[in-house]
Amino acid sequence: MLVFISHSTDPKAAGDKAYLDALVGVLKEPEFKVLLDSKSLEGSDDWPRELDAYMDECHAAVILFSRRALDSPWVNKEAAILSGRRAREPEFLLLCVALDGVSGEEVRKNNRFAAMELGRWEFVAPGTPAEVVARILNKCRERAPAPCKTPMDRLARKLTGMFERANLEELEDAAHGLGIEVSGLRGRRHEDLARRLANALAKARLEDLYPFVRALAPIIGGPETQKLIRYVRSLWVDAEAAGRILPIAERQGPRRVIGLNGRRLRQFTATCYLERAYREDPVYKLIHVDGALGQNAFEEVEAQIEKHFMDQEPDLEELDQYLRETPIRYFVLLPAPVPEPELLGRLQARFPRLTFALATGRDAHDDPGLKHLPELVLLEPPLHTERERKAWQLQIDLKVILRNVSEEHS
Repeated sequence: MLVFISHSTDPKAAGDKAYLDALVGVLKEPEFKVLLDSKSLEGSDDWPRELDAYMDECHAAVILFSRRALDSPWVNKEAAILSGRRAREPEFLLLCVALDGVSGEEVRKNNRFAAMELGRWEFVAPGTPAEVVARILNKCRERAPAPCKTPMDRLARKLTGMFERANLEELEDAAHGLGIEVSGLRGRRHEDLARRLANALAKARLEDLYPFVRALAPIIGGPETQKLIRYVRSLWVDAEAAGRILPIAERQGPRRVIGLNGRRLRQFTATCYLERAYREDPVYKLIHVDGALGQNAFEEVEAQIEKHFMDQEPDLEELDQYLRETPIRYFVLLPAPVPEPELLGRLQARFPRLTFALATGRDAHDDPGLKHLPELVLLEPPLHTERERKAWQLQIDLKVILRNVSEEHS
């Protein structure tokens, strides 16, 4: 069982370090393997992507909330990603420990963590390091015989299916050319290779995605390349920003509202963010509200939303009941600028089961109206213009690969 530990331990705080050391000391192999972000302060360019891979493959996670961790951008990033997993995977074990000097209530009220739906997190009762660690160990042992399927497990299974009819030697050569270790493949080698490629994708930078698809496409053919592109095309979205979407959209009560920036929100970027958040699970739909809103903004938006559902579900009789019962998560992208609080409040009251997405700016979260919307959850980090431009070009280039490989195999 793989257990990820998120922390920001002050070397001068002996008490905090005692909890971390005790936890690492009891989660021992072969029963457990600890995935620890101990290198996160080294400043390595590759380390953030290593963390993403860790959080994709772990079966459980423990967040140690020291005083320093409450202000740590690393812990906040990790908490966003892990809370996103917990929102979609009820079986994922996410344990939190409030260390000396910090209370669970303080964590819950902290503005940097409150939007992550902390009610889904399991706070371990306080105590001495030995007592707390014993409670964590018991929780992990309860799950260890049948650990949850992880995002990396699911991706590896999909890749295995794509590779089944392909030539294994050609796949190994392609993987080797991508810098992936292919020696020592064991058992069902297609599955082992798929796992290594899934790990590589979890750590991939935007500029790695095109070479990855280009190398595999001629070997796996057009239909499987199309499946691969469907997964790869949104991996450029920051996992932290995507993780912030899920706790909001998966709430059982009235929805909050998210804010994202970008220059191509309507035709590209917003869809990529949702695709990145939900991965291979197509349980979401995005509704676009068209154009600038006039004096009757509420009625205009209400009419467009209702029309969307009537067009999609011609036999729909009761929209509110449908939204209460459907497993689909609906998002509504409102045009810039951000709406007045009164309008947004009326829309949320009318459609409590929808998640509203606001365009908060082109190059940053800089819409002046944001200061009037304290409940808005901004998708951090903000999207940089150049990254969005490169991602748009990636989409175009991937379509060229698909067209070429389809023609070659026709």
